[in-house]
Amino acid sequence: MIYKIYYKTNGRITGILESGDLENLQTTYESSIEYDSTIDIESEETAEIIFFEHHIADGDLVKGKHSERISESNLKLIRSERKSEYPPIGDQLDALFHAGVFPEEMAAKIQAVKDKYPK
Repeated sequence: MIYKIYYKTNGRITGILESGDLENLQTTYESSIEYDSTIDIESEETAEIIFFEHHIADGDLVKGKHSERISESNLKLIRSERKSEYPPIGDQLDALFHAGVFPEEMAAKIQAVKDKYPK
């Protein structure tokens, strides 16, 4: 398959189109992404694999994730791990309410709901 790869000067791939899509989608696609340059390549790999598992170095496609993509993957993993260990958001907000850290107006609204639906 022949692809047009869009990338930033730091080598991060920001977009990819298959040759068959160029005629119909190119103008719209290019206006919807950020890129500094393009290259055309032929590859047996899928567009998804190229996009996520490669970067551009010295104008060539290179196997290996771009450092920004690695950082984003690590951040997503950390957020996911944290999310599973935090107490439920309702419990967090209730603790803040009882600690008296909400502004008076918000505390009054919360107290009105608590009064309306007592335990």
